[in-house]
Amino acid sequence: MDKNKENIEHEIQEHEIYEQGLKDDPNATFSQCKNCKTEIRKKLRRCPYCGILNPTVTIKEIAITMTVVIVVMYAVSYFMK
Repeated sequence: MDKNKENIEHEIQEHEIYEQGLKDDPNATFSQCKNCKTEIRKKLRRCPYCGILNPTVTIKEIAITMTVVIVVMYAVSYFMK
């Protein structure tokens, strides 16, 4: 029971820190979390509401990153011959 209470207190503290950060940075860009659909900062590592990792990363961003990595790997292997 104590661990559950500690987890809840920790989540409340994280949420308060997140809310304070929103007030401190008026130029932050926002997007919806893909899991809980809450408006959050674009570059957060974890959603402060539902806890999902990389809540705003889209398939398009993943595809672009993978394409760049493959092109760089191909270019390096081509010039290493």
